[in-house]
Order: sequence, then structure tokens, then C-alpha cells
Amino acid sequence: MESNKAIYIKIVGSVSMAVYAVFTYQLMIRGLEEKFIVIIISLAALMIGLKFSLMGLFFSLAAMNLFFNLAPGEILQGGVIKKTWDYGFFMMMIFGFSQFISSEKSIRTIKMPFYFKIFIVYLVICVVSFLVTLIKYPFPALDTIRTFRNQLGYLFIPVLLIYFLQAPDKGYVQRLYSFLTPLYYLSFFLLILYVLQFLIQRPIFTGYQSSFSIAGASYLRSIPQFLFMCYFFLWFNLSAWLTNNEVYYGGKIYIFLCFAATLFTFTRGIYISTALVLTVLVFLILKTKKINPSRLVIAGLIAFPIIAVTVLVGYLTPFFVRAASITQTSISGAKGDDTFAYRIDLLKDRIKLIRNKNAFIGIGFVHNKYGYRFGSFRGNYDEDIGRSALGCADIAWGNIVYRTGWLGVGTFMCFIISIICFIFSGEGYGDKLDSMALLELAALLVLLGNIVQMMISDSFTGGDTQNNALMFAVALFLYTLRSQKKEKVSLVGSYHK
Repeated sequence: MESNKAIYIKIVGSVSMAVYAVFTYQLMIRGLEEKFIVIIISLAALMIGLKFSLMGLFFSLAAMNLFFNLAPGEILQGGVIKKTWDYGFFMMMIFGFSQFISSEKSIRTIKMPFYFKIFIVYLVICVVSFLVTLIKYPFPALDTIRTFRNQLGYLFIPVLLIYFLQAPDKGYVQRLYSFLTPLYYLSFFLLILYVLQFLIQRPIFTGYQSSFSIAGASYLRSIPQFLFMCYFFLWFNLSAWLTNNEVYYGGKIYIFLCFAATLFTFTRGIYISTALVLTVLVFLILKTKKINPSRLVIAGLIAFPIIAVTVLVGYLTPFFVRAASITQTSISGAKGDDTFAYRIDLLKDRIKLIRNKNAFIGIGFVHNKYGYRFGSFRGNYDEDIGRSALGCADIAWGNIVYRTGWLGVGTFMCFIISIICFIFSGEGYGDKLDSMALLELAALLVLLGNIVQMMISDSFTGGDTQNNALMFAVALFLYTLRSQKKEKVSLVGSYHK
């Protein structure tokens, strides 16, 4: 007789096939027959994913990240699917449910540090605000769900943790390693393509593309969807190298490519967050007295001429001009001709909005098309609704303010303070800085960088929640292993061969 696990997998697989058959039908009846082959491929991937869970995870993560800008963002849109993110999320939930009912190990074995408990409280506040929006306002429920759906990306945390826990008792690290290794090589390949795109000045990736002027010359600019992966492995490789661990040529090339890709984004927010995280990383390693002084000097000797040349040729001039504008705006409060001033105005506008309605819990997850009912406000023009959007794609704090009020803002601030204290105290990774500690530290540093970028993007509130969830899951799993001391397996160098 078949085991209960095998029966569950078959049941879930059959249900998922039926659901995806409905999706395919919806796509076809709406004049999108050309996408039929894409749906067939995704169905096959889902079937394989239910049998081989790793592929199911990768495919759902890729879909939620617009296939890492390697395919058009609309490739799976149409019919009942409004965004590719929705397709990936739905697939992730089917996979997660199949893993949950067949898992023999409880997620309750995961040890949660204080910063994550605070973050859970923030998510609970978001759920309460969402439910209040559904009950209080006469807006269509589907529109409210669409506004809230990005927060559901954090469900990727338990899905990943359940996957990691299904390893044998002595194979937890190997389970994590089997998940991270394909991501490492994928991000390595994407980094090469991204640098090549800049060198040939021809778009290779899909998504946001624009031009950036330097010394009278115009250059192609894009911000790829996969950078979060690159920074995770960058901080791991770099910290391993600075702590005198052996890093092979592949890892050193990875470090170079990632910094080059950062430079080619022409985005001051990314520059600031990268520089800040790099400073924190060096400080933490110095604090543990594990740093290799000669390698730190070498890194400085390499970085100084690169920075000097970029400044002399005018590469960073726009960055310094904007930085000066930010300083002037922050000190004097004067209106500057700068996008940062615009973001601050958006934030002030949302504060004024909730002050007139409900400052404590905000106005909730109100869809952009109904924002005008709460008064006039500034925002990016939304072509779909023909007016300014209530949602803030340029500053995440604006979203937190109007959706969850001062309660959500205060809780999220507590989360930021707690995770900063956790990082600087070394509670999770300790002073030993072995490979597991470096991986956990890398995940925490990615989250720290994303927190910094909340001032220039909708990080933590937009379409990147699944990426933050990945970092949370890795950090929590490694923290649990180190706390319980279940095993000690050296992985340093594994990603560098």
C-alpha cells in the first residue's frame, strides 16, 4: 500500500493540475492563445516541482521575480492572472501546502530571535488592517486583496523552513546548501549578462530601462530583479575572504562583478545601502578580531584608484550633486530639485492623510482607484485609473503610514532597532565566524540593506517580499542550527570552486 505521504502528494498534484487547467482555459478564451505553450511548460514544471520539491521552489521564486528579467513580465499575465507575481505565489502556496501535509517535522522547532517576533507582530497588524479595510469600506473585496497580496509573499518563510526541515537529522546544512548552490550559479550567470549589457549598451534584460548621462554621454541604465541574490553571496564571499578563509577564483570574480553591477545601476540609494552594509561588515569582522589586515589593505588599494578615476571622469558627479541636494533639503527644509525631496513630500502627504482620518491604524489597504475618496494627495500618475496613485512605489514608509498608521510605523521601527541590535551584538553568528555564521550574517546584511532602501523604493511593502522572506528563512534556519548545535559542517569555499 502507498504511504499517506504519497497519497497526499498525488491528491495535491491532481488538484493543482485542475486549477492550472482552469488558468489555461481563461488565457485561451481571452485571445491569448499564443501563451498556451508557456502555460504547458509551467504545468510540467509544477508537476516536477511536486515530485522534486527543489524545482518547484525555484520556479515559483523565479515567477515572483519576473523570471529575473530574462523574460517579458507579461509572459504569464492574462485571464484570471493579473500579474506574473500572482502566478508564482499561487504555485508556491500549492507547493507549500503539499510540503506541509507530508512533512514529518514541525516548524515549531525553529527558534525565533526577538527581531523576528517583532516582525511577526507587524505582519499581524497588516492582516488586521486588511480585515478592517474589507469590513469598513464598501470597496470590492478583490481590489482590497490585490492591494494586500504582496504581503502574502512572506508566507515563503514557512514554506522554505518546512523544506529545509525535511532533511535527515544529520543533513540540514546539506539541504540548505543544495538550495543555495543553484541560486549562486544562476546569479553568477546573471551578473555576467548584466555587466555585458552595460559594455555593449544593448538591453539583454527586460523590465525597467532608462538612460543616464555622464559627462555629456548617455548610458543604458537598469535595475535588475536579481540583485538581492547577488548581494547575499557577495557578503558571504567577501566576509570569507576578509576572515582569511580560502576563496577560489570564482568567488573573487563574483565579488568584482557584483561591485561592477552595483556601479552600473546609477542609483544613489543602492550606492548608499551597499556602502553602509560594507562598512557594517568590516566593523563586525574587526570587532571579532578575525580580519586579515593584509587583505583589508589590498581591498583598500584596489578600491581607492577605482573611486578616484570614477570621480575624475565625472562618473559620480550626479551622485554627489544629488547627495548635496539631500543634505540641503534635510537641514534647511527647502524644496530641492531632487527626487528625494519628492519622496519626503509623499511621506508627509500620507501622514497628513491619516491624521485627518485614522492616525492610529491608518486607512488600510485601500486600492489606488479609491484613494481620491480620502481627499487630495500627491502621488505617481497611474495610467490605469487616470489619477495619482495612493500607493508609494518610491518610498516604502509612505505605504506603511497610510496602511497601518502610527501603530504599524512604531512596530516596524521596533523591528529595525531590534535587528540592528541583533546584528551588532553578534547573538546569532557569535564571534567564531565559521561558514554557517557567515551565511547567516550575509542574510541579515541583505535585510539591513533593504531597510535602508525603504527611503527610495517600496522595499518590504512591494513586490520584493518573497526575497526578504528568503533571507529571513535562511537566517532563522541557521540561527536554529547554531543555537541547537545539531551539526558542524564547513561550507567555506563551497561556492567558490
